[in-house]
Amino acid sequence: MPFDIPQRQSPFALVLILYRTYLLLLKQIWPFAIYFIIKGNFGSKGSFLKVFIASAVVIMIISIIRYFRFKYSVVDREFIIEKGILNRKKTAVSIDKIQNINSEQNLIHQLFGIEKLRIETAGSSALEFELDAINTSKARELKSYLLESRIPLINDDSVMAPIDKKLIFKLSTGRLMLAGITQNHLVSILILFSFFFWIYDSARDAGINVEDYKDNIPDYTTQVTNTIILLALLFVTGILISMARTALKYYDLSFIEENEQNFKVKAGLLKRMETSAPINKIQSITWSYNLLQKPFNLYNLNIRQAVSDLRELKRSVQIIGLNKCQIENFSQELYPDLDISELTYETINVKYLTRFSLYFMLIILLGILLYFLIDGFISAIVLVLIGGYGILRTYLYYLKMGFRLDKNYLVLTGGIFGYKLTILPLYRIQAIKLLSTPYQRRNQLASLEIWSASGYVKIPYIPTMKARQISDYCLFVSEISQKSWM
Repeated sequence: MPFDIPQRQSPFALVLILYRTYLLLLKQIWPFAIYFIIKGNFGSKGSFLKVFIASAVVIMIISIIRYFRFKYSVVDREFIIEKGILNRKKTAVSIDKIQNINSEQNLIHQLFGIEKLRIETAGSSALEFELDAINTSKARELKSYLLESRIPLINDDSVMAPIDKKLIFKLSTGRLMLAGITQNHLVSILILFSFFFWIYDSARDAGINVEDYKDNIPDYTTQVTNTIILLALLFVTGILISMARTALKYYDLSFIEENEQNFKVKAGLLKRMETSAPINKIQSITWSYNLLQKPFNLYNLNIRQAVSDLRELKRSVQIIGLNKCQIENFSQELYPDLDISELTYETINVKYLTRFSLYFMLIILLGILLYFLIDGFISAIVLVLIGGYGILRTYLYYLKMGFRLDKNYLVLTGGIFGYKLTILPLYRIQAIKLLSTPYQRRNQLASLEIWSASGYVKIPYIPTMKARQISDYCLFVSEISQKSWM
């Protein structure tokens, strides 16, 4: 057996441990360092420098001990991790419980020819393992060994004979740039604002009075032309940030069918990710587009897998740059007995629209009152804009929200400034919550939260009787199904 003797990670794991720890330390103390530099008396703060050096030395010693005390092995069909500095901890999991193994390579990994492995099991998140730095060839060998050594369960349809790998989709450079241009730039602009606010707060925490330097900053806000230029620059910067984020995350994206029961996604520039999506773990899929992507036939695919902790939903597999034909082909391959093109959808009750529109109309009314009572022009404009935007969002949500309960699937449509469609097989459902506010009860309405191992989807404001029928049918199909939800 190639891994029966306990062995350490690559020596570069020590470099990564030190890097992460020192980076965290620098994030905590850099505002104070800037303060001392600006005040010009950094040298007089010898005690601060001594504390910093002492902390760095202690961290180095702990990191070295942690590296030498961490070992992994495979003994008697169990994957074993041994670690701990003062208290030794040994964790073992059966190979047969290993569900998935994903790999990751950031820039440091790529430079030194190593990989990070994340081993997911059928247990809780506490029984998931991470190997920070394994030689690339050894990492591939360990991954193959663990996955191929699993004993298939009798009558388990999820284990089938492997077939040749098939490339389903590869994102071209042109579509990558187009996907970056058509992303949600509001997020990038908010990131930009958050960055400046973070610098401002950090400087204040370090004792720097930012107001003392405001006289050195040109007052652009008093000139309309310069204000417009600044807004334009902000928008362009937001687009560039969106393009950079998209390129870094989805560079050289490949969507591969490894065998009849497993898909794999590879992507990333500075941080190369290799994520598997076994069919037995796929709980639902969602494809979507925004207003900018629709004219270019750009679709996003989100494959949501079973997770042991809902905080880990961010690990769902996301693919961008697909076209409609590719989306439909993948959906048909994954769910061959479902024809989306033939479906018609039921809508939610109009009282959802009237109820929430009323709330935002009250905000608009408050703005108008502020204008007439205290001449609060700016406050009035802000409240009117918030109210109007809320009404628009509510209307678009109501217009696009639909559902269809098929024989074996629940299909949901939605979106606000765009469109999305979610497919959830009924046998994946684990629980259903029927929610009803006092207002809904007075109008014989209810909302449904339909839970699977990847979170929940929601159907709001439908007749209570209809909600109970959907709940009963979904739970009935889930309970009698012979298919495993994971």
